[in-house]
Order: sequence, then C-alpha cells, then structure tokens
Amino acid sequence: YIDQNGKRWEVTWGNLMSLFRKLALGITNSDLNQVGATNTADGCGSGHKFISEDLGISFCYPDKYGNNSIAVKQENNKVYVYWAGSSPESGQSVEIFEKDRVDTLKTAIEKHFQLSNYKDCSVDESTTKYNTKNGATTAELSYPFNTTSDGPWFSSGYCPDGYEMTNGIRYFYTTPNSNKFLFFSIGQYSIDLSDGRTWQDTIKLIDSTFKFTDETADWQMYTNSEYGFEFKYPKNWKTTGGGQTICEGDCFNKDNIQIVKVAYGVNADGSINDRNSYLGRLTNGEYLKISIIGGEGYYYINDVNAIKGGPSPTVYLVGAEEIFLMNFNIFDSSKTSLGEAEKLFKQILSTFKFIEKENNSGNDEGAG
Repeated sequence: YIDQNGKRWEVTWGNLMSLFRKLALGITNSDLNQVGATNTADGCGSGHKFISEDLGISFCYPDKYGNNSIAVKQENNKVYVYWAGSSPESGQSVEIFEKDRVDTLKTAIEKHFQLSNYKDCSVDESTTKYNTKNGATTAELSYPFNTTSDGPWFSSGYCPDGYEMTNGIRYFYTTPNSNKFLFFSIGQYSIDLSDGRTWQDTIKLIDSTFKFTDETADWQMYTNSEYGFEFKYPKNWKTTGGGQTICEGDCFNKDNIQIVKVAYGVNADGSINDRNSYLGRLTNGEYLKISIIGGEGYYYINDVNAIKGGPSPTVYLVGAEEIFLMNFNIFDSSKTSLGEAEKLFKQILSTFKFIEKENNSGNDEGAG
C-alpha cells in the first residue's frame, strides 16, 4: 500500500481486508500503524537491503525464499546472492564494470571485452527487456546458431566465455550517464521478494569512487608474430629461448613458465596425432574451459611426476590453426604454493590473445 506521503507499506492479507472497509473514509497512517503494517521506506518490504559503497550498487533481497535462507557475499567486483550453506558460485550474481559516462552500453561492452576479436559475437541492446525502468538499458551477447539442433547454450567460442546468451537469464545493465555497467547471471530460477519483485529488479546504481585496478598495467608485453599470439608477463621477469620460457632473474633453479607449440604427427602405435584428435581429447576430457581472446583455453592441474616442485598449472591454448601448451613449473613448492602459482598464471592467461600472423617476419624465433 502507498500512503498519503508516497511511502510503501507492507500489509498482511487479513489486515488488508480490514483496511479495505475504511477506503470510503480514507486510510490514514494511524490506521496502517494500528493493523501492524510495516513502513518500507527503503523499498525492501520485509526483506533486507544490501549496499556496497565501494562498488556503487544497492539492492533488496528476501530473508528466505521457500525453505532456503538467502545469503549475500561480495568478492572483488562481484556480488553473489545464493542459498545459505551452499557455495556462492552456485547461486546468482551481479558483476560490476567501469565505463565512460558518455559510452552506450553496447560501446562499453565492446571495449571491455574487445569484441573485435570475436568474429560472430554481437551486442543486442534493449530498452524494454528485463529491468529497464527509469531509462535503463539492457543487453545480451548473441551469435548465430542452428535452431534445429543445439541452442546457443550448447555452443562455445563465439563470445567471451561466461557472458554469452544462454537458455537462462543472463544480461548486461546500465542507467543513463552512469560510470559503470553490470552483468547479471541469474540462471533458470528467480529469488523474489514478498511483493513479487526479483532482487535484480531492485538494483540501484549509486555514486562511488571505487576504481578497478589492473595489476598487469605495468607488465611487459611479449608478441610472437610468427605464430600469432601475445601476452603480458611481470615487469621483473624476462623471456628466454625465443620466448619459449619466461622467468624471474636468470631462470636457474627458479619458477618458470613455458609455452610450446603442440606437434602433430603419427604416434608410435600408428595412430594419427593431429588437431582434431587433440580437440577431441580436450573437449571430452576433464579440463576447465576458459575464455581466451581469439581462441579457447583448456585448463588443468598437471600432477603427473610431481615431486619437489609439486603440481603444475597447465593450459592448452587453441587457436585457429595451432595449439600451444603453456605451463607454470614450480621449482620448489616450499617457497611457491600452488595457489600462488595459479594466481599469477591466470593473470598472465587473462592477457593472452591470439593475433593475426605476420609470416616470414623474422622477428621472433617462435615457441617451438
């Protein structure tokens, strides 16, 4: 119920019936208080309000939904809404990104995700779909797919992994003249407040001075124009062997990262070891698929023959033609933990990009 001053009140159904009898005379605020209505000036009713001043967002969420208690957790630039007792990653989320105030949502997405590197990925904007009150704009990343076979949710590689259109609810969002845009990953179920609104319907963008820091901003760039890829690495590291190895210092008895081109050919048993056979193993194996600009990545922890150095974070990088193997070799696990190695390795992978080849450039020895 909206009172005389425009405030929202939440009233139980039984008490609402008694208020209806007063409508002819007009409901006063004292009438609302008398029947135990709740003043919901913050717009959340009987729910809770989450505010992140550093990220610059707020939203409402229920205490419980069905038999499940609802929890909220902020991690870096992402906020999770999930069943209490389960992992945050298993629930719903909103991710916050910076943008120039003058940029449209489409432009901001294209800039941030470097969509020019994705041939068939496009941004579909809308001012009518999802929560578009107060001039808000939403968008989805779409791409061509065969409607007679598998839907877009079974396809991969066309758009940045984890942000493409699916058979669940997943969309970008911003408001006019905002310096940020959001990405909602909701899935196939809703978490509603008592008035029927979903938590994402209540989202508000507020001013903040939060800046997303890029820890790789001052890193060096390695470019291999012969094989068509580039990546950044820490400023105090160096490349050796024509870019085949990167490490800190002289590389002697030191942690290092190696990248080599996967060789095709005939195995000792006569079987063919080519691109298709590799892709078959990668797509059917126990690998974590990650987003790589211009290609795909298949990540895993290699613990075969791990002794002093321990398990090795490893990834197959699949481009349009070649496949590369990149791994982090931990020299001494008592000095470098697997968690530390994974963090640095994934930072490097976040900068990896397949680029156009320049054949016979002679500038790089390659990664063979």
